[in-house]
Amino acid sequence: MLDVELVNRTLQCELLPGELYLSRQAHWHIAKDHPDDYDACMSALHRVGQSPGLIGQAPNHSDNFELVIRFRSKSPEQEYVLIAVGLEVDEDGLYRIKTAYRLPERTITARRSAGRLHLTKGA
Repeated sequence: MLDVELVNRTLQCELLPGELYLSRQAHWHIAKDHPDDYDACMSALHRVGQSPGLIGQAPNHSDNFELVIRFRSKSPEQEYVLIAVGLEVDEDGLYRIKTAYRLPERTITARRSAGRLHLTKGA
């Protein structure tokens, strides 16, 4: 489930209601291109639609938005999972996940400083 109202408030956009969807192709892409991140990404997918900590949009990927969730790791630095989602709902009412991968805290901090990621704005 995707909390579109949370995304709309945070990004000041007007997404239509819809569900998150991970296609077989996107699943394969995550497993192949981000194998070390795979377990964390699959775990994050179950929570991120309803409770992302950060939401953003990359300037060079204007057709996607990003949901970010923090997770526990063995590293002393916090780690996050970024899930890129297509901005348009498809004919089946689905927001298609494009990719997912882990990011270190320093990258999150840099993207927040650049205005690319925002804390979610509750009701």
